[in-house]
Amino acid sequence: MPFKPGNPGGPGRPRKHEKYDAQIAATEDRIADRLPERVERLEFLANGGYQHIDEEWQPAALIFVEDVTLVEGKRVVSKVRAFPDAKPDDMVLVKRTIRVAAPDRLANMYLIDRILGKPTQSVEGEVNVTDPEQLIARFEASVDRIYGDEE
Repeated sequence: MPFKPGNPGGPGRPRKHEKYDAQIAATEDRIADRLPERVERLEFLANGGYQHIDEEWQPAALIFVEDVTLVEGKRVVSKVRAFPDAKPDDMVLVKRTIRVAAPDRLANMYLIDRILGKPTQSVEGEVNVTDPEQLIARFEASVDRIYGDEE
């Protein structure tokens, strides 16, 4: 495969960071310009205590209530418009639910990790090691974990 100019890594298509360098730089600048606002919003989520308000609106013409009247000593139930003076296309609030948000655990963990650093995690599986001494040390540690100190 022939060498393609503009790709110092060798043949093939250019790497993403080379191909989209201008877009990546513009995005980083945009994020950096708004960083204080982003941190403030993240803290807002982390703290919780803010309200979620869900509202349901319907056209006034579709909302009826039961009207009970006495006719000759009998109860007569009929449906009448709940908002007789409203225009048919006027929207009215029929249901409102208010919930208070709990503190956001993931937002809190992210903020803490930014200051304290992420805790180290053990990784199991295939490992690519180029230093033979490091490979031997990893192998010996694995053997010790499996068999313990049987000496």
